[in-house]
Amino acid sequence: MRLLIIGPFPTPIGGVSIHLQRLKQLMEPEIDVYAVDESPVKKEGMPNIRFLNIISYFSLLRRADVLHVHSSVPIFRFMHIILGVYVFQKRVILTLHSFRNNKVKNWEQWLYRKCWKIIVVNEAYKQFIENSNILYMPAFIPPLDVDFTEDLPLSLRKWLDLNRCVGNRILVSNAFRLDFHNGVDIYGLDMALALMERLVLSNENVVLVFIVASLEKGKDVYDKYMKQIELKGLEENIKLMGEAVNFPALIAESDLVLRLTCTDGDALTVRESMWLNKRVLASDVVPRPEGCSLFKNRDASDLYRKVKIILSEDNKEKNNEKFNYKNWYLNLYKA
Repeated sequence: MRLLIIGPFPTPIGGVSIHLQRLKQLMEPEIDVYAVDESPVKKEGMPNIRFLNIISYFSLLRRADVLHVHSSVPIFRFMHIILGVYVFQKRVILTLHSFRNNKVKNWEQWLYRKCWKIIVVNEAYKQFIENSNILYMPAFIPPLDVDFTEDLPLSLRKWLDLNRCVGNRILVSNAFRLDFHNGVDIYGLDMALALMERLVLSNENVVLVFIVASLEKGKDVYDKYMKQIELKGLEENIKLMGEAVNFPALIAESDLVLRLTCTDGDALTVRESMWLNKRVLASDVVPRPEGCSLFKNRDASDLYRKVKIILSEDNKEKNNEKFNYKNWYLNLYKA
């Protein structure tokens, strides 16, 4: 059994690239797995469609029994499916990680009907797809072999330990980078700062770690927020970091995980936190998994009120039954 996974692998780090990395790691002990990367960053030892010659690309397609396509670039998606189905006569699985404007063009519907299976990460997507073999499976795959006590920067580890020792509760949140949607901070760092200012004024023993994984864009915005933290006198309460860290390990250290986005999909942060039995408070901008607490999108007062309620409750761990992701994907590929 030979599986070819096609899509963006990290780096850069994002929900889809982490999903592909973990899917590959999950399947490698069970079946032969190959990968074709689509990200703009070329990696050592991994073929990248942007730099691959056509003979090598055809060879990879020919060797596979199943192609699992995760492309978000339309021309790549079209190319993989058409070649896989018509030229090499392979079973093609397409995972749709997002939808734009809830519209599907006629040529896209034709293309989707050619796929052996289609996986959607949000059940609402099913209504837009003309294919009788649609499966729903969230994009989340649990982190594999992660050491939850190590792999954090030493300065962050010391900061967490110090705050834990003095009795502070730890809130965590993150952003891929500091982008805006219709002029609004997508990941809600502005709301996080306003929230912490109110919590500190109300004498809550609480601190916040906010991770910005990439400063490739938005460094000026990051610097502006750092200045605001300084001006508000919140340096001891907020640790804003402009680098990628082992976020599952940070989640494991937290008392509450915040997802403050004004637009979103099936957020990896939310599902990862719930899998680790952590309390999660997220904006209601999209449907969230059962058990996730919600606040009204971009409503600072509702966010503050919900955080206060959660902090006042006993932090009881949930009995979170673990889904067998490996068996689900193995049964899919070997069907």
